[in-house]
Amino acid sequence: MSRYLSEKLDGAGRITLSEEQLGRMGLGPGDEILLRETANGLVLLPLDPPLRKVYVEPTTRCNLQCPMCMRQSWDEPLADLSWEAYERLIAGLQEMGTCRRMSF
Repeated sequence: MSRYLSEKLDGAGRITLSEEQLGRMGLGPGDEILLRETANGLVLLPLDPPLRKVYVEPTTRCNLQCPMCMRQSWDEPLADLSWEAYERLIAGLQEMGTCRRMSF
């Protein structure tokens, strides 16, 4: 890897590209990619997009028998999300800071 690229990488192997570089690759300002060195050269990989929406299923207890529901094909016991698990979920989402919507 060139010294120039090595100096631009952060500890996680990430590099932030200029608008000119992004434009050549079809990316937008502020987008980041992972840069990995392989035996065949450098590989650019997209980072995971930030988590914006979370679907929470507080219970698997449902009195409906919808044919398209995935519950029709599993053998898991019926259960409820504990209050402690819900609080950990909320705390984790707050820590991430990117979630904007939660659907139940």
